[in-house]
Amino acid sequence: MTNIAYLRVSTDAQDTANQKHGILEYCNANNLSGMAFVEDTTSGKTKWRERKLGEIVQSTGWVAGWLGSSEASPQSASDAAMMTSG
Repeated sequence: MTNIAYLRVSTDAQDTANQKHGILEYCNANNLSGMAFVEDTTSGKTKWRERKLGEIVQSTGWVAGWLGSSEASPQSASDAAMMTSG
């Protein structure tokens, strides 16, 4: 099974390295493998369906499940809202 981690930053000046590191630490501690990373540079104001996150949902047919984030942020709130609003 492939696990997908969605990493988002708002500008090209930002880096997803810290997010990736935190997720890899979690995966190693919890024996999760098969991680695929999808990186995105887009504003938090962009609707989730217009982000790479929307592409992931459409291409995998993913409807619900576990949504993890490396940090609490507006992204987390927006992506969590996605889970409840469809």
